[in-house]
Amino acid sequence: MKIVDRTDALSLNRQLSLLGVSKSSYYHSIAERPDPDAFLKHLVLLVYRERPHYGYWRIAVELAVKHDTHVGEGKVRGVMKALALRAIIRRRIVTTMSDPDNRVVPNLLSDLRLTRSIQSHCGKGRAADNGQLENLWYSLKHECLNHKELRTLPQLRKAVNRYFINYNGDRPHSSLGYRYPNAVYREGLAGAA
Repeated sequence: MKIVDRTDALSLNRQLSLLGVSKSSYYHSIAERPDPDAFLKHLVLLVYRERPHYGYWRIAVELAVKHDTHVGEGKVRGVMKALALRAIIRRRIVTTMSDPDNRVVPNLLSDLRLTRSIQSHCGKGRAADNGQLENLWYSLKHECLNHKELRTLPQLRKAVNRYFINYNGDRPHSSLGYRYPNAVYREGLAGAA
């Protein structure tokens, strides 16, 4: 209670009596209580340190899948706010910007002679097939490479290897029903045998 001043000339009992507050109520109000969300805060910090690009929704999913802790998205949002955590947000990339002066830029590849086929991951006439692969490379850049200061090729290789080990074995994927790709792959192998 902030109204009571223990350094005042009036005794504590007299101050409480004048305020009409019992001594037990006063001590109850100033007693330190354990934080009921301490363990949840600990888990949220664990996930956030590993994946700072996750927002409250994905952290809630990860808590359920990896830590068997089922809490609502609103609760996770509140914990993240209390801990002053914010997801590193993906920025939209604008790939085409029109030139306000309508200048025509020369095609530097027009004189290029193709002598062999530039490998594609999609079927003929199916440009959308490349979407998953493009998303994978974007995730690698956003979730791994943009947040690290990698100065040497061995550092880069180590970071990329660690990312893909994590991506396949320790990161639940919504497209797989929040399961891990390695687990789904093993299930497929077991089913084929």
